[in-house]
Amino acid sequence: QSDGYVAGPYGAVQGSTLINHCFQSSDGDFFSLADIYNDEGASLLLITTSAGWCSACIEEQPYLQQWFTDHADDGLRILVTLFEDENLVPADVDYASNWKSRFSLTFPVVADPAVAFEALESNRTQMGWYYNTSMAPMQMLVNTKTMQILSLDVGASTDTLYQKIQGNLP
Repeated sequence: QSDGYVAGPYGAVQGSTLINHCFQSSDGDFFSLADIYNDEGASLLLITTSAGWCSACIEEQPYLQQWFTDHADDGLRILVTLFEDENLVPADVDYASNWKSRFSLTFPVVADPAVAFEALESNRTQMGWYYNTSMAPMQMLVNTKTMQILSLDVGASTDTLYQKIQGNLP
């Protein structure tokens, strides 16, 4: 964790403070949640996970872009994390870049491939600590002033998700 991020303790459930995850963005740079925490215009962050094989994830993308267009000035920030392509291959920077272009997204899209944690006998993506990735998409709302997880859903409908976004914007 860095000096430019809220102090822990950190957790993986609603009400917890979100760890400062760092990803590789679609343009090859590194992107951390501290970037959003330090964005003074931000008030609410929607993190959603996606995979190329996930039809609900694909259907969600135009909604995400519309919500960002409509509410960025209200403080909404959106981050799409990609963990696998259509063939279950871990996502990389090129896949994130193609995804961002394919859906004409104007907010950050990052690669979040599974990493082997031998000590834990586990292969997980960073966002995979919060849910079972076989049940994508996961949608997490975070208060950007505290980095507290406000809600954590798996497979929420776009209507339900949008109501939660509206209810948490200033």
